[in-house]
Amino acid sequence: MTEGDDLGTRDTRALHAYKETMKSTTAILTLGVVLITQWNSFVSCQEASSEEDVLEVLKKFSKCPNGYCVPIHLCNNGIINTYGETILKPRFNDYENVKTIELERGNRTCEFAATCCAWKIVPRYGPSEPNELPPAKCGINRPNGYVVNVNNSAIAQFGEFPWMAALLKRVQLLGNEKVEYFCGGSLIHPQVILTAAHCVQHVARDTLVVRLGEWDTVNENEPVKHQQYGVQKIIIHENYVAKRFHNDIALLIMQEEADLKVNVNTICLPSINDIFDNQRCLASGWGRENFDPKGQYSEVMKRVELPVVPHKRCQSLFRNTKMGPYFQLHPTFMCGGGEEGVDTCYGDGGSPLACKLGNRFVQAGIVSWGLGCGVKDDPAAYVKVSVFIDWIKNKLRGEEINIDDD
Repeated sequence: MTEGDDLGTRDTRALHAYKETMKSTTAILTLGVVLITQWNSFVSCQEASSEEDVLEVLKKFSKCPNGYCVPIHLCNNGIINTYGETILKPRFNDYENVKTIELERGNRTCEFAATCCAWKIVPRYGPSEPNELPPAKCGINRPNGYVVNVNNSAIAQFGEFPWMAALLKRVQLLGNEKVEYFCGGSLIHPQVILTAAHCVQHVARDTLVVRLGEWDTVNENEPVKHQQYGVQKIIIHENYVAKRFHNDIALLIMQEEADLKVNVNTICLPSINDIFDNQRCLASGWGRENFDPKGQYSEVMKRVELPVVPHKRCQSLFRNTKMGPYFQLHPTFMCGGGEEGVDTCYGDGGSPLACKLGNRFVQAGIVSWGLGCGVKDDPAAYVKVSVFIDWIKNKLRGEEINIDDD
């Protein structure tokens, strides 16, 4: 075990493989797209479709007692939505008609984010396009979800953390190329990801992939599809100290700008003087669910609410651990957590700690290291982003990128 491992760095050594895009003949496709494709083949030339044609499409979906397992947002009042009325019409109140996902798997007949829905032929109206405008400012999210709503405070709502990035790397496995999750990051500019240096110091740039707008990692039954980008440059802090995690910060310049949507938006940066002590802030990611180093990664994005621990108290708490009575907490760190059973953990390295200022979220910290997960009076160390504001802006000016907040 290396010294870095002993410190409990959130950078996982056991990489979590994202599932490959399922083959088109067996994939659980977004039903609206499939059905519209079928309707388009005959609606203009024939008076009506046959029941057999639509049922042939539905064979791609699992059967359940009352119908078929379809993405939850495509089930309207218990009937499969074949014409997309609630999806394609502009939403004036995004929190109306959201559907709650029950997480009691034992009573469920369909996979997460899908529901058992009856089928009924409904006349198709003329084509329409979604009219969902991108967020106007950084730090704006959907705390109550978008289209779906999860009734569990430990699970992120869809669109609650639109700045969250999943860092993946391409690997060859049995002759096939796959992508594996290894760390988190945050979108601070449409083309820039902020993450921890320990996440990317040993990753080849050409193998690195940034995924934005991800939520449920095991299927694509999501209201808005995720986006994926390559990386053209990795910028690691010049004074990063690997064994101590000092200056544990890095920037990733993506090959192109992200398309800002309801599930993809930037997070604001703090000012140099911002202080978040004792505020309850939010972390997100797909790290270990049960704090077991050999446990499973979260399939759906986690939501972790935890307090910011003042620097002096945090150092005192660390001195009561195996770090010893002489431990000095570097000034580039802030601390969060220390509550039993609530924490970021292995696999969450590089993920953002978001604190609310006014009506917007700013990134106070970056998940860096800890001695354990979810232990009372044992907080975790986060990179203190406010210390690095000038460094971030100077580096991005060199790339001709302006990071000033809106």
